[in-house]
Amino acid sequence: MEIWLLIGGSLLGFGISYLLQKLSYKDEYYKKLIDKRLQAYELVEIVLGKMKRFGETLDMQGFHPYHAVFATEESRAEFYVLLLKANEKSYLFSKELDSEFKSFGYFVYGNIYPPSEVKETAIKHFIVLQKHCENIESLIKKDLKELHKVEPFLNEERIKLSEVRAKEQQSTDKK
Repeated sequence: MEIWLLIGGSLLGFGISYLLQKLSYKDEYYKKLIDKRLQAYELVEIVLGKMKRFGETLDMQGFHPYHAVFATEESRAEFYVLLLKANEKSYLFSKELDSEFKSFGYFVYGNIYPPSEVKETAIKHFIVLQKHCENIESLIKKDLKELHKVEPFLNEERIKLSEVRAKEQQSTDKK
């Protein structure tokens, strides 16, 4: 009888140890995933920080604001590289932020050109760019409150870039 109790206790101890180890592994995995997500969000915050610097130009109609990252071809090129780096990590964003950030990137790449007219096109699209930035910032604030909820994030359906392009094309066509 004592042998059966000893065997039963050992099996129970092994089972509990196994479950605790499995939970610990899952917790460590979630911590790493949250860290990766935080790093991705930090890249977006750097993008937004660059977009918060403004310049103004004066002509016969008055002052016209523009985002300073578009003041020169060099600053625009550096911004594009940063935008690409952040976009590479967009799979770590919430579905809503992923969609808005891709839409922002698509708008920037599609509308802030040619190099000889960067500042002029940045002035022309100042309000649209500013609205994208405000939306992204508000989504980041919302997401940071939910970042610890890993399983809902992993179960989220992701938006496809083709859907973002179609949506962006529709809004451009309306203008």
